[in-house]
Amino acid sequence: MQGDRCAGVSAVLVGRDRELGALRSLLDRTAAGRLSLAVVEGARGAGKTRLLQEFVGIAHRRGAATARETDWIDGSGMWRIVASGRDDGPSGPGVSAGPRLLTCEHPQWIHSRVWLELEAIARTVPLLVVLTRRVGASTSELDALAVVGPQRVVLGPLSGPAVGALLGSLVGGVPDAELRSLAEVAGGNPSAIEDLVVGLREEGLLRVGSGCAGVDEVRLPARTRARLDATLAGLAPSTRHLVQVASTIGARFDLRELAALLNRSAAALVPAVHEAIGSGLVVGVEDALRFRHELVRKTAEESLPRPVRAALRHERTPRSSPPRPHAAAGPRKAGATPAGPRMAGATPAGRRKAEATPAGRRKAETTAAGARAVGVAPAGARRGGDPFGGSRGAEGTRRSRVGSAEGAGGEGLRGGVEGWESLGEQERRIVGLVGCALTNQQIARRIERSPHTVNYHLRQIFRKLGVRSRVELARLARDYADDSSAASN
Repeated sequence: MQGDRCAGVSAVLVGRDRELGALRSLLDRTAAGRLSLAVVEGARGAGKTRLLQEFVGIAHRRGAATARETDWIDGSGMWRIVASGRDDGPSGPGVSAGPRLLTCEHPQWIHSRVWLELEAIARTVPLLVVLTRRVGASTSELDALAVVGPQRVVLGPLSGPAVGALLGSLVGGVPDAELRSLAEVAGGNPSAIEDLVVGLREEGLLRVGSGCAGVDEVRLPARTRARLDATLAGLAPSTRHLVQVASTIGARFDLRELAALLNRSAAALVPAVHEAIGSGLVVGVEDALRFRHELVRKTAEESLPRPVRAALRHERTPRSSPPRPHAAAGPRKAGATPAGPRMAGATPAGRRKAEATPAGRRKAETTAAGARAVGVAPAGARRGGDPFGGSRGAEGTRRSRVGSAEGAGGEGLRGGVEGWESLGEQERRIVGLVGCALTNQQIARRIERSPHTVNYHLRQIFRKLGVRSRVELARLARDYADDSSAASN
């Protein structure tokens, strides 16, 4: 008899040495007198079938007789289990002491009376039954079948080196950093990684040459997006709601902020968070949560209607605005600002004294011009009305459009139209690549410049838009893209 074979199962098995070792050890320990039972658990696409096939081959080489599920789950082939190991020697017919291995990928189809017959056979014949089951299925029935319960072999996500090895075998070359980064979308799931590679090939995005492999464009192929959509749709409604709302916060989010948006306590969100992590869409990192890839977050966010996304971002802004420095507790020393002691000329009297000389006046004029160039009010500008001290004409209208982040309490954010118009073509391209979660080195290769040049451009972009981090830049770019799309529609 032979093991299970399933059409369409990958011929590649990597990163499962520990799990195979556990099954081999159990086979070696299987002896007459008691039924041995193992359950291989894993998420959809984790490689349960492929692992079972590999183990059946190992058992054959070790002299075990194997039976596939169609030979025994209905109880009609029990005699084959004993006969398959019969050894008719010189002294007459007998039963071989070699173990019997029975496999099944659909344990729910096993007839109830079969378990009683298997336990009876196991009293005289070494018998190992290995089942597969998707993570989350009920185990109470199987636990009652064996005296000490089944041995569980859990297939978790592949490790980083195993993902690299699987990618290399699938694409026929050493994957570069961009391809490895894109593969993080699969969350270490072998089937999802294979789907990604197939999709990249189908859409002409995969580049292989000189023993290396990469992608021409960092985006998800249609079949990978469909897989993520199916995962999201398969979540419980409360968990799907949590993931969608979290996607509007950013790639990394705090559970307290999410609880506030959902108007729930953090404790009430624990079951949904647990399911979201189990689905592989979200992972825990230190004291926060994050989407396993920016493109996963983007897919979850795009599952929401655009008006809902805009409303959630608007609702989130007051909560996520950083506190202003002067709001810090404690008395302020005379002559000191929240950032420290006053600089020379920082007071009105100091400015008048400094501007009394020709050199001082030239310096003041230069400072004011620089302030206008980056969109902030120069020191001493009168409060109320036009911050530049002029009339509320076209300039005042322009300033009123500057980033909603200023109105929400953020200082210096220039996320409005004029902020983006100040970016050059190369800078806008870099912003888009940052939004795809590329590193400086990856961006440098994409635009054919050095990482130092990319670093320089990012400093200029941060200064022009008034942002302080890549996460803030990606969020601002996403908001601007949505606003532009809404305006065009």
